[in-house]
Amino acid sequence: MGARITAAVAARGKVAIGGSVLADPPISGPGRGPYPTSLDVFLGQLSQAERGTGADEVARSWPLAAPGAGVAGPPAVQLRAITATHRGFETEDFFDRWPSVPGPTALLYGADSPVVTAAGAARARALPPSAAFAAVPDAGHLIFRDNLPAAPAALRTALRPMVG
Repeated sequence: MGARITAAVAARGKVAIGGSVLADPPISGPGRGPYPTSLDVFLGQLSQAERGTGADEVARSWPLAAPGAGVAGPPAVQLRAITATHRGFETEDFFDRWPSVPGPTALLYGADSPVVTAAGAARARALPPSAAFAAVPDAGHLIFRDNLPAAPAALRTALRPMVG
């Protein structure tokens, strides 16, 4: 979700930024099929957290979760936030904002990610000519968990032109 928020903030242009790096942004949206994790799975995770769950149970039912992840905050707020976020993954078009993200910009994604597919990466590559792209090998959606040290190396390469 952070990469989609970064794209929105950068595209609006109300905050001065020196560049942006988007890490495996959900590029699902209208006409591109559903987000790869269903709302039922997310809500099941919330239910597990409310009754008390451990990292092993989280990993079985929510494979995109970070190791040791849990859910915090009031349950009613969580339910609304999770539902709205998931709905946004399928109704808000990432590509409506992507061409307006100012450079320098880099998009890092897991080569095995269900969130940034090969077709999605190709479409993103075709839009803003100033963007740099890096597919992190042997990584899914959680590129920094899935392939350390390759993900930080890709990040350093992406940041180099931004920090001069």
